[in-house]
Order: sequence, then structure tokens, then C-alpha cells
Amino acid sequence: MTEELPPVWRIVRLLLFVFNLIFFVFGVIIVGLGGYALNKYGAVFALDDGKGWSSAPSLLIAIGVLIIIISFLGFLGSCLQNRLLLFIFGIVLCVMLILTLTATILGFKYKGRIESQLAAVMKESLMQYNTTSGVTNAWNELQSKWPKCCGVYNYTDWTDVNKTIPSSCCIDTAVPLLCAVPGNIQPDGCYNKTIGVITSHVPAAAGIATVVLIIELFGVIMAFGLARQIVGKGNYEVV
Repeated sequence: MTEELPPVWRIVRLLLFVFNLIFFVFGVIIVGLGGYALNKYGAVFALDDGKGWSSAPSLLIAIGVLIIIISFLGFLGSCLQNRLLLFIFGIVLCVMLILTLTATILGFKYKGRIESQLAAVMKESLMQYNTTSGVTNAWNELQSKWPKCCGVYNYTDWTDVNKTIPSSCCIDTAVPLLCAVPGNIQPDGCYNKTIGVITSHVPAAAGIATVVLIIELFGVIMAFGLARQIVGKGNYEVV
């Protein structure tokens, strides 16, 4: 009969089970958030006509799927007490830890640049209105459904690019011809409203990033620790 793990490492192994369960659930949540962002804020991502912003929700979904796969790998490694799987899990998790930390720091450092790029994308897309269906539909959805606005900063952005103010800018969409009347035009620009939504989610995003970093750090420590213990003690019987 093979030697069993010491009590303390049995606890670590159990904690690793719990960790991977939490990590799996987190991956599912990330996939859900990606789908929600695509459905709720799809118009914002569609403004660049597939050049970059539009891939953000899909990237979020891909990250969630990757997390699910990694959590399954860690679960197998701890369940089977396979040191190779545990080392691979620990290395991948360590890479994710570095990438998460880097992305968080860069996100806060270049927040202003990201906002400027969003404004530039919006301004550029004005010229494509009524010429590119994806951009046209995106602007109509932004202005009439969410977040209900007009132009980048205000309705004059449309006239600045020699465009007629779209009927989606109307407050009373039942009378689109009156969109030329300032009182029937959405007073707020879409840029400020979009930035307002993003800013309101920053504290939650920072909290989530912090929790993820802590979880990943503990996961790396437990994975490498359990793997090293197995190397030192030989092959253990699953208990």
C-alpha cells in the first residue's frame, strides 16, 4: 500500500479542490459577462466596424473558456495527485497572474488614452453613417435605445461632418421630422454617457481584479507546494 499524504497536505489538496471550483465558477461568470457585454453594449463595440473594439466581448468569452479549461486541469492534477499536471497548472496560473497584474496596471495607467481612442473611433465612425450598415445600426441603437444620446459630444457633431441629424437622435421618435428642433434632440453626447457607464464600473472591476490576483496567487502556491510534496514522497494513494 502506498504512503498517504500528511494531514497538512490533505488539507492543501482539499483547498485546491475548492480553489478550482471557485476558478471554474469565475470562468463561467466571465463567459456570461462577455455575452452580456456583447448583448448590452454591442453598439459601442460595433462602431469601429470590426477593426478592434468589436472583438473585446469575444476576447472576454475566450478568457472565460480558458479559465474553465485551466480549472479542470488543476482539478485533475489534485484529484489524481499527478505532479506533472500540477506543475503545468501552476505554471499556467503563474502566467495568468502576471498577465492579470500587467493588464490591471496598464488599464489604469492608460485609462486616459483608452478614452481618447474611444472618442476618436466615435468621430471617425460618424463619416460612415448611412454608408456602412454595421456602423449605421450601431449609432441608431446607441442614440435611440442605449444610452439615448446624440452625436459624440452633442448633436452638432452630425452637422460638422455634413450629415443630417439622424431620426434616432429624436426624443420623440414618433415625430422624426422635428429632430431639427433642438428641444426634440437628445441633449447629451454618446461619448460622455459611455464614459460615465465605464467609470461607474471601475470600482467593481478593480475589486474583481484584486480578488482574482489573490486567488491566482494562492492557487500557484498550493499547486507548486502539493506538486513538490508528491515529488518528495513518491506516488500517493488517492484518499
